[in-house]
Amino acid sequence: MCPRQATLAPPQLCSLMGLTSEKTTTKTNQERNSRVVKSREKSRHFSEKAQPPRVLLLYGTDGYRPSHEIKTFLESHRIPHRTTSLVKGQLLLGEKTNSSSYSQHLGEISILIIVSHFQASLVEPYLELCRARHLSLVWAVLPYPHSQTPKPHFSRLHASSVAPDAIVGMTLSPRYPFFYGRPGATGGGIPHGKNWTTFSLETSGDSHVTNPGSHVTNSGPLPVGDLNAANAWSNMGDGEPGTKNGTNGYRVLVEVRVKTGETDFTDVPVVLEDMGGRDGVRKIVMGAPVRFWLSHLMLLESVHQLSDGRLVREGRERMVMVDIDDIFLAPEGRRMRVDDVQAVLRAQAKLRQMVPGFTFNAGFVGGYYNSGALMEEKLGNQELVRNAEQLWWFDHTYKHHQPHSMSPRQLRTSMELNRQFAKDHGIPALVHHYAVSPHHSGVYPVHPPLYDSWRQIWNVSVTSTEEYPDLRPDHMRRGFKHRGISVLPRQTCRLFTHTFLYSHFPGGRNQLVSLAAGGEVFLTLLRTPVSIFMTHTPNYCCDRLALTLFPALFKFTSRWTQLQLSYPGPLAMADRYFSLYPEDTSPLWTSPCSNKRHREILPAWFNCSQLPQLLILGPQKSGTTALHTFLRSIKYIIAHYTILLYVAHYARTNATHIWQVSVSSSPLLVVVHTIQHDRGKLQPTTLQSIIYVHLKPSTRCIQRSERRCELLQDLVDLCCMCECVLRQSNTLYTTPSVSIVYIPLS
Repeated sequence: MCPRQATLAPPQLCSLMGLTSEKTTTKTNQERNSRVVKSREKSRHFSEKAQPPRVLLLYGTDGYRPSHEIKTFLESHRIPHRTTSLVKGQLLLGEKTNSSSYSQHLGEISILIIVSHFQASLVEPYLELCRARHLSLVWAVLPYPHSQTPKPHFSRLHASSVAPDAIVGMTLSPRYPFFYGRPGATGGGIPHGKNWTTFSLETSGDSHVTNPGSHVTNSGPLPVGDLNAANAWSNMGDGEPGTKNGTNGYRVLVEVRVKTGETDFTDVPVVLEDMGGRDGVRKIVMGAPVRFWLSHLMLLESVHQLSDGRLVREGRERMVMVDIDDIFLAPEGRRMRVDDVQAVLRAQAKLRQMVPGFTFNAGFVGGYYNSGALMEEKLGNQELVRNAEQLWWFDHTYKHHQPHSMSPRQLRTSMELNRQFAKDHGIPALVHHYAVSPHHSGVYPVHPPLYDSWRQIWNVSVTSTEEYPDLRPDHMRRGFKHRGISVLPRQTCRLFTHTFLYSHFPGGRNQLVSLAAGGEVFLTLLRTPVSIFMTHTPNYCCDRLALTLFPALFKFTSRWTQLQLSYPGPLAMADRYFSLYPEDTSPLWTSPCSNKRHREILPAWFNCSQLPQLLILGPQKSGTTALHTFLRSIKYIIAHYTILLYVAHYARTNATHIWQVSVSSSPLLVVVHTIQHDRGKLQPTTLQSIIYVHLKPSTRCIQRSERRCELLQDLVDLCCMCECVLRQSNTLYTTPSVSIVYIPLS
């Protein structure tokens, strides 16, 4: 054990914090080991502040794959949850686990979601547990083959499978107090290949009826505002009909019209709410296919209703912005002409009737203005400039060069040229303090000269990227703040530079419209409170695909939901995003060397094939960056380590020899690959030593997300003994908040 000596404690380090060096008590190996707490949670692709689960998702034998859709829904809306099988769920919720590690967390659960076939034996064991723990239940019923007979009833319900081609329309109940869905909304055919599960109610004994009073004999639209059986379902629950506080009977949320003959149709419910009058458990039963957009909307509605709005942060407001990248830049034949520009302005005026303030946001590349040989496209460029006041504008660099490939001086020059171009042509590009980097280069992974140039030349406050923390899965994209600039997540809508004709779009026009009518783009809008959609100039010429997509999206959204669409601008969108998700303010630094797309936008000097000589490992907020700063001021380290010190935060610790490492926020630090915990397997010889900073779970100030408290004093104490650590091997120091281990590899 290396004794602490005053001669080895650089006084300048301790004076930085106005503290003096005091002897730190060392612990024996037994005492140290007793304080080590191993994480039981596997790290996720994007780490968030740990929260007790509020939703428990259980799946049956055939419900594993469908449960992933619901898990995606929960992740999209950032609802704390846990997923397991029905068998394990009984053990977790039962009395046998009161002493287990789960019991302290599962007390926070308020909603149980079950994905299984309609079998009473699967769900009934959970009813007593739900009553005991005051849980609500959402049951996503999986369909049986169409030829299979209905299963035994559950809580007086019978279920039957219906083929999608037999369904001619559906209606949201005009009497149900929807928060997200639009009461009375009705629509036509069901474009989905999975069977649906419809429900009927038992009247006496084993007999049952199919929603009495709902039989119709015409093929017209569903009777909006006149669901015939709504009162019948309410009366057929236990006790009195559904009262104001809703404690008895069933309430229909969604009905579908099923074809039963050449001219005969029957309205049957597919989503029901059981008010709990029979068994004391409030539950919502859904029979639509899990992947169908209606299920996503009803899941959102169910979680909101059953939690009284406590679990969903987003509310109804949805802020939207549509960026048009590469203005003036697109290849010949794909640029807007005069009639295309006029079509954009006409579409913009119509969209403002659905989205107040809607304005297309044009990203211009001034160096290509009036370039090319086609006069029609040059006139289109001039028409855009002539109507510049009717659009929003943002900098997209002068020649569309990627910032990471330019020197800081070249980058500033490019921005200055584009700004001068905007000034010469009367383009109001400084109004909204927004910019987008070509190919998202330099935004993430962070290229500091880009942020500095944005602030100095364009006074940028907001940007967006699709690359943080990764392109896929898209529902896990996040925002962060860096160097005074808010970075918002950017969404794709399958419109790229090569999609300017319907024949070029996979599936043609019908597939494009389906993206808006309940497809991927609609689901993005539904689950994202702040949506910045990326489009390109070719999407507004030729067949004008973007002018087909967004009107269809906004019409479908207003038809089926009560979402309040707005178009307030980048600054308001950034304020809204970080007010909803303050935990996203600090970025998560991941390794771009492990991501092909990130490697493509790294500076040339960035070396992914070599590890540093000295590596500092530690969790975020444990002071590793501060420790790095202190260590660099020690002459001994600078003299003996020719490569700068590098700090990395481990995102995952696994006893099977793997540390997943990510880069720190300092621009001087280099990213490291996944390395082996077993020193014998650590192949890169450039790594000579590791300093491992372990944050103890007992540090209360860290649990309160405070950066200072006693932790800073502990770090200063550690830094004052750093030379002693570097001269010894396998030495562990322990303070009230952190531990430090020096691991020599040579």
